[in-house]
Formats: sequence, structure tokens, C-alpha cells
Amino acid sequence: IQQLMSEIGEVLDADKRWKNFRNDKYDKEAKVEEIADCFIVLMNVAMFSDISPEMLEESINEKIKIVKERISKIDE
Repeated sequence: IQQLMSEIGEVLDADKRWKNFRNDKYDKEAKVEEIADCFIVLMNVAMFSDISPEMLEESINEKIKIVKERISKIDE
């Protein structure tokens, strides 16, 4: 998990626009690479935890469904 935190820091470093409105540093290619690194770390955590791709896919789909329901309630 510490590795994931490090990778997230690198994502933030590639795009400093979040910091304040005057900061325009944005390296899209680097940001994409760092986001990919985050996914790789998470996949390694899942594999180490004996979580199958099917279990992960099912959980992701369920979470997306929950978030969509929350968003639809906001729009009402």
C-alpha cells in the first residue's frame, strides 16, 4: 500500500493543476504512465491476496452500480 501511495504522489506530480489555479504544470504522458503504475500495484495486491480477476470484476461492477444510484439520487 505504501507503494501505491508513492505512485499516487507521482500522478499528482505529473499534474500540478490541482494545487492552485496559477499552476499549469501538466504532463499528460507522464500522468497516464503513473496511473498505469497505480493499477499495476493494485493488481499485485489483488494477486497476493488471492483475489481472482472474476471476483475483482464483480466487485468493480457492483461498486459502479452503487455510485450510479447515488448520482441519480442527486439529480432528482
